[in-house]
Amino acid sequence: MAEKKGQTDRVKELTDRLEAGIKEVFASGHYREYLSAVHKFHSYSYNNSMLILMQKPEASYVAGFKTWETLGRHVKKGEKGITILAPCPYKSVNYVDVLDPNTGQVKRDEQGKVMKERKEISRASFKAISIFDIYQTEGEPLPELAKELQGEISNYKVLMDSIRDVAPVPIRFDTWNVTKKGYYDLV
Repeated sequence: MAEKKGQTDRVKELTDRLEAGIKEVFASGHYREYLSAVHKFHSYSYNNSMLILMQKPEASYVAGFKTWETLGRHVKKGEKGITILAPCPYKSVNYVDVLDPNTGQVKRDEQGKVMKERKEISRASFKAISIFDIYQTEGEPLPELAKELQGEISNYKVLMDSIRDVAPVPIRFDTWNVTKKGYYDLV
């Protein structure tokens, strides 16, 4: 029971911090940081993206302890996790009055007692869990989604001119953020 109370307190504390953080983002005009967090953590809910942003704004790739283990990485000793809310569904059983489908009246047994039927109800709850950013881990490098092509191309200008001629959109090269590998905009 003490564990449940502690977990309830942690969830309450997180939701209070979340509410304050959301108010802060919109009051201070930090929309860009919020949008960046939502983009980076697209597989997390809005609320969990906000919790990640509030606790570790520099986080880039987060996962739970076991997920890091399956990826061949482990959390560095002494690292403090980022606390988020995880769904914890459960079922409860209620006994409800049996109603006659024709009359809508409560059905009674031979002794005159109200008949009951077992009804299982799915409910939602949350618990506080810790996740970790990739920089809080060490081990095997993560697989790359796509390797960047490198090398020299003979007749590069001819190749690029040919691609530009058949491309349905304009193509241009600019110097910009080196961590970005490309950009597309319809405008």
